[in-house]
Amino acid sequence: MKIKILNIGFDSTISGIQTHSFYDGISLCDYDAVIIDPSQFSKLWFKSEQVEGLADGTYFLNSGHDKGFSQYLTDLLHKRQEETELLLKRNCGIIVCQFRNVKDVLRIARNRYDEKVKTINMYTWLPTLPNKYKRVYNLDLYFKERTGKEIGKINVKHQFSSYFREFKDNIRFESVLDERIRFEDFSNLDPIAMNRAGEWIAFEASFEQGKLIFLPPVSQDIPGNRVVDLIISCIKKIVNEPQLDSYPSWVENYNLPGEDQLLENIKELDNKESEIERERELLEKKINKLKLLKSLLYERGKYVLEPAVREAFKIIGFNVLVDYEEDYDLYAKEDSLLVIGEIEGSENQIDVDKFRQLLDYVVEIEGKGENCKGLLVGNGFLGEEPKSRKQQFTDAAINGCKKQGYCRIATYELFKAVKKVLSNSNNEEIKRKIKKAILNCTNEFIFDQLNL
Repeated sequence: MKIKILNIGFDSTISGIQTHSFYDGISLCDYDAVIIDPSQFSKLWFKSEQVEGLADGTYFLNSGHDKGFSQYLTDLLHKRQEETELLLKRNCGIIVCQFRNVKDVLRIARNRYDEKVKTINMYTWLPTLPNKYKRVYNLDLYFKERTGKEIGKINVKHQFSSYFREFKDNIRFESVLDERIRFEDFSNLDPIAMNRAGEWIAFEASFEQGKLIFLPPVSQDIPGNRVVDLIISCIKKIVNEPQLDSYPSWVENYNLPGEDQLLENIKELDNKESEIERERELLEKKINKLKLLKSLLYERGKYVLEPAVREAFKIIGFNVLVDYEEDYDLYAKEDSLLVIGEIEGSENQIDVDKFRQLLDYVVEIEGKGENCKGLLVGNGFLGEEPKSRKQQFTDAAINGCKKQGYCRIATYELFKAVKKVLSNSNNEEIKRKIKKAILNCTNEFIFDQLNL
């Protein structure tokens, strides 16, 4: 079956599909499928000298002095909206649209104080969406800006799941579907893909047998022909390999030969897929832990650098505590010895403030009759390549630590120690020597001096 496809807005030269501007004198109803990138739709709006930029980021068009330009725009968008509804509802057609962030909102009125304002944007051509209570909504009211590239759950059964397999490293989503829309009970909305927070970045709106599909854009270095070619192959899957998920219950009594075995095979694959997913999660946890350790070289703060330092000390063999009420950045117990660490990341040197905080903690503990070892851990000049960094600590911090016998540790030295341990995971002797060197250090810990 030949599928007549219209391309609007995609940079593509693929033969077999027609390419037109949104403003050309064509009808969307003449096609079986339309692929649309609406990012350039608003360019025509600004050809009118009457369009003014407003302080809130929107634009204003005075309909009383624009020589009919605003009427042309609103009439065309209304016409396109009618055509999309006809294409989806009567022709059972398919529209695939890039899910862009809504921008260039144009307000049209006879003057700025006119209460009768018409508002249009790059999605005003979309059909209205009815919920189960027959109330209708403008879909674009639920589009929310959210940029990112990390993909979470994907509906692998959907024909467009291959879009995410093909471009998984190149997708750059700009918008998500606001979760408020779920409370409106739209039974004809289904997710295709989500971000890692569970927000919909790709979805399908069904209009009986017609389908309106939104997909996140990919980075600009991916050729338009490649993107369009994959979208077309997915459209052909919808036409030639429909997913029949709803049917009368009595159809179960009319199984065809081989159907039961195929269902059993699918069940086995689902089980394997679950095992693979669990294994993938374990591998991702491991790689994330390694990424966390690498943040020793460039991060700061209690939510990244401090957890990275604590993880590094665990790997070296310290009994690092996780749940404790004190405000110490690092807290470990080694028999009768308490190890207290203060951690700081800075674009410059690590100054004396963190030393003073460490001093207060150690003095308080020793005042209770406990043995305590103080550590000042610093990631100075964090924006520079570690091998070329200068002295990490100020003279005041160095002198304070020397006077008290505290150990200073640059996170790069800690990174080298961790790397050595991980490359010799069964060598407990290496961990013992590194740990002993840190506990005995009263100056600055330099890993290379251990000669391991």
